[in-house]
Amino acid sequence: MLLFSKKIVSVFQNLRFRQVKPMLLHCKRAAFALQNNSFCNAILVLYVTFIVYFTNILCVFRCTNIP
Repeated sequence: MLLFSKKIVSVFQNLRFRQVKPMLLHCKRAAFALQNNSFCNAILVLYVTFIVYFTNILCVFRCTNIP
């Protein structure tokens, strides 16, 4: 069960990273052009919030499934 969940997590992390990386690169370029870009700030806040939320769920899942 633990191996299965780790596999799902790794696939999900790879997928998420591939989808978000181009957005973050675009935001980096935009940040140099425009110092205050609300769209990029919103994306970064959502990304960080998602990471925190996902790690909390993962921790709860692992802690409750200890044999």
